Amino acid sequence: MEAVKAKIEEIATLLSQIDIESYTHPGLLAGSSGVACFLFEYAHYASNDSIRQQALKIIDKTIELVFEGNSYPTFCAGLAGISLFLSDLEEQKLVETTITKEIDQFLEMAMKNEIIHDHYDFLHGAVGISYYFVSRAEKKKKYQRVVKLIVDYLDHTAQRYTEDGVNLVKWKSYHHTTAAVEYNISMSHGMSSIVVLLSKILKLGIPSTRKRIVALIEGAINYILKQQIDRNTYQSVFPYSSIETSMPLTGSRLAWCYGDLGVAMAIWQAGETLENEIWKDKALEILSFSCQRRDLQENLLVDACFCHGTAGVAHIFNRMYRNTGQEIFHKTYLHWVDETLKMAKFEDGLAGYKTFHGNEEPEQEWLAEPGMLEGVSGIGLALLAAVSESEPVWDKYFLLS
Repeated sequence: MEAVKAKIEEIATLLSQIDIESYTHPGLLAGSSGVACFLFEYAHYASNDSIRQQALKIIDKTIELVFEGNSYPTFCAGLAGISLFLSDLEEQKLVETTITKEIDQFLEMAMKNEIIHDHYDFLHGAVGISYYFVSRAEKKKKYQRVVKLIVDYLDHTAQRYTEDGVNLVKWKSYHHTTAAVEYNISMSHGMSSIVVLLSKILKLGIPSTRKRIVALIEGAINYILKQQIDRNTYQSVFPYSSIETSMPLTGSRLAWCYGDLGVAMAIWQAGETLENEIWKDKALEILSFSCQRRDLQENLLVDACFCHGTAGVAHIFNRMYRNTGQEIFHKTYLHWVDETLKMAKFEDGLAGYKTFHGNEEPEQEWLAEPGMLEGVSGIGLALLAAVSESEPVWDKYFLLS
């Protein structure tokens, strides 16, 4: 693990030296907040106060950017993610209170608007904004009013039907880039994130919501499991989006965002919450099959980013090793950590890393990014979790804990 530790230190040194005035986006998964998140985690790991001070300066810049007019409500790039992160820092007594009543009101209004327009999306829509309120409600009961509204909305907009005697639930959504109507089971943009959200609401123990939430989770997982395809033919358990949306039918990549890993993690968390051993066993079956998927090209792994690269894959198997202690997950996450180190091959990258975007303009095809979702901060966090005994609580920002 010495090579991993050296890469982590390289990433931390590099990110701590970036000119703070160069930040223009304050987002958690796509902006300065995510850089601060990594630096705080590294500072704790290395007992490095100078890195911690730099992280605090980035937070000051983040707040400045917000009050200069960053009004995105989303979790990925906007106020939902930023506000949750700041509230966590406040709880750790690293920053003073920064979440205003006006921010909460703005986010509630935005959440309602996204749901009205069937925009169920963790990164860019209603689920991500809802996740902010659900997470805050774990500590402050005043947020339970909004949580009850979330359950009402999801219950009202759920599409229910029966197939082969099984009750199914699904939600219509719109593709985050094409705006096409679809039924999406992914973690980043689809129903797996709704399953995780509902599981977390169930843990809040709000009596008036339990029966409806259980029915929604059961129906959603029944729908998700109906989307299984021939793994021998397609080399994955689930398609890219869903069977009814993915035509012609194709297998899915190995990634956090789309495909088997994110879906399995949602099923696992629901199984844990509802003490459903059948679901937990199913999640383990999917993940164990995914341990065999190691060909980079076949699994569309071209870079190291957390979203759809090797670092995200490594961390999911690390998370499941922590959850279960199963050796197969330990061996698999070590393999993907090694592959993540190999991805640091760009002389003009950040600690050697660049993210592939596939743009038509050659200079935009590979970009050096500092953020959590697609950049070196997310890579650093995944590597840090591989060498640290501390619980990686930050992965809740990816719906993994």
